Amino acid sequence: TDQSGDISVDGDALPEFTEPGVSAPTDSALGLTAPTFTGETFEGESLTIGNDGRPKAVYFLAHWCEHCQAEVPKVQALIDDGQVPEGLDLYAISTALDASRGNFPPEAWLEREGWTVPTMKDDNLSSGLRAGGGSSFPYVLYLDSDHNVVARSSGELPDATLLELWQRAVDGESLAQ
Repeated sequence: TDQSGDISVDGDALPEFTEPGVSAPTDSALGLTAPTFTGETFEGESLTIGNDGRPKAVYFLAHWCEHCQAEVPKVQALIDDGQVPEGLDLYAISTALDASRGNFPPEAWLEREGWTVPTMKDDNLSSGLRAGGGSSFPYVLYLDSDHNVVARSSGELPDATLLELWQRAVDGESLAQ
């Protein structure tokens, strides 16, 4: 399977997120509408991550990133334990492909981890990641039911923080002051 794919981005790109950890209340992306991403999964199925009236968390994952390699099994364990808040949809975009770096191909890595989150392939230019405002990994957009950014994060997070951010997306409760 090709590990990258065509991705289309509809809407304005978010400002780049350069902070480690969770977005500050002054993050300029808070309250902005996230772009809609349309592409396909590793299985070749069409996938759209957009305003469908449901809150969501969108994970941008790089196969070679040690923090992603730690975060994926942790998120999957929370899913398996039934800790995803009612009504929250989880998505992922596999990005920053580099066949010369470890853990390639990402499709095989995610399969080994038992990853059940619908995952879209980014293109070779990481257009999805760039439009989503990401610059480090794992990068996550937490979106309310109107597809507006309530929080962003990068790097590994403790379970309690993940659960709080997931709940904020469901509640539509932005970190903005």
